[in-house]
Amino acid sequence: MTRKIHLFTFQTKFYFLELDLDTGEIQKRFSPFQPKNPGGQFFLKGEDVILLYGKNNNLYFRVNDQTVLFEEGRIKTVFRSKDRNANFQFFHDGNEIFSCDYKLKDPVEDMGYDEFIEDFFFYIHRLVNDPKGWRQIYQQAF
Repeated sequence: MTRKIHLFTFQTKFYFLELDLDTGEIQKRFSPFQPKNPGGQFFLKGEDVILLYGKNNNLYFRVNDQTVLFEEGRIKTVFRSKDRNANFQFFHDGNEIFSCDYKLKDPVEDMGYDEFIEDFFFYIHRLVNDPKGWRQIYQQAF
């Protein structure tokens, strides 16, 4: 039996991704609606496909074909912002897995709850720095 989860994004409302948990294969599914009961989120940055998803009560970060399990003490993020410019870096065992510069909708200090949730990289940064929170979120939601 193939296990698949649906991943949503705040970037578009025209499609979502379906991830096969056994093979790692990703399929784009066109729909005017976001999936019900999503198993995670995705973000497209240039050529990169970045996933954040739950599986077996664990949380995973994936960039293209490289997948990292959220493990306390083994992952780290750096998030810097000035005005509307931001830089995000994700590290696993001291090695940089992903880095990007991007524009914020609003400066971090002006973000409301919805904007915080919709900023994919700031959201990941906050999760990484709150291991208790990431366990609660993904054990309850996925």
